[in-house]
Amino acid sequence: RNSVTCIKFCNGGDLVLTASEDRTLALWDFSQGQKFGKLWRLNKLTDPCSKPAEDAAAANGHPASVGVLRCPLPGQTHEGHSHWVTCVDIDPASSIVYSGGMDRVVKAWDMYSGRCLRTYHGHTDWVTQVSVKGRVIYSASDDGACRLWRPSHLMTGADAEHTAEVKA
Repeated sequence: RNSVTCIKFCNGGDLVLTASEDRTLALWDFSQGQKFGKLWRLNKLTDPCSKPAEDAAAANGHPASVGVLRCPLPGQTHEGHSHWVTCVDIDPASSIVYSGGMDRVVKAWDMYSGRCLRTYHGHTDWVTQVSVKGRVIYSASDDGACRLWRPSHLMTGADAEHTAEVKA
């Protein structure tokens, strides 16, 4: 059995992002309109555990089903973390999910397709925290460093991966 290692809420709890020891992260759509869940189901990206809830739950105002997008997608494990995912954050403005793990990397994921967009290398020990603020991604690690990354590199494909390192 694999533990959930981190949870983040977005849009007032409509989207819930979880990280797990099974090397995956999951984006759960609890919104009334199921905007993301409908898209994921349409493109056959939903997780097998994304199934209709009991009628009682639906009668109590909960969605009849919950869309779940797993990253990496089944069959795409080569894109995923090679060890436990320990931390996550989401940038709703750019529709990108970030994850860090015991494999010492930060990954950027497209929240519409579940595809890994980029892997950031630089930490020498496991990543303990990842946070998005404005135009910068911050990551902290057990190596004693905090790194600052520019998400704009996702779009340009530039090789410069981190802009600064701060040692504790």
